[in-house]
Amino acid sequence: MANRFGSTRKRRRGFLGILLPLGFFVAVVYMFNMGVGYLTQANEEEALEAVRVAVTRAAVQFYALEGRYPPTLDYLVERFGLQVDEDRFIIHYDAFASNIMPQITVLPR
Repeated sequence: MANRFGSTRKRRRGFLGILLPLGFFVAVVYMFNMGVGYLTQANEEEALEAVRVAVTRAAVQFYALEGRYPPTLDYLVERFGLQVDEDRFIIHYDAFASNIMPQITVLPR
């Protein structure tokens, strides 16, 4: 009888010996993937905010120098040297009047 139970335990131990580390490895890979996804999303949000702040600062600095806000975003790019990656971002620049701060919205592409 001892031999029959001994072989069953070895089979169970072998099955758990493979399944447990494999499950742990899958869990670690899943957690790593979730962490990378979270960091990527946080980085994208920071990039959007940085572009919005850069366009706003350029418009305010233009207003300080010229006494009016630029009529279009292209005007800021051509005359003020603002550089924006248009392949990554969509920038909506809505200038109502020359003495009112334009509404600036930055969206990912």
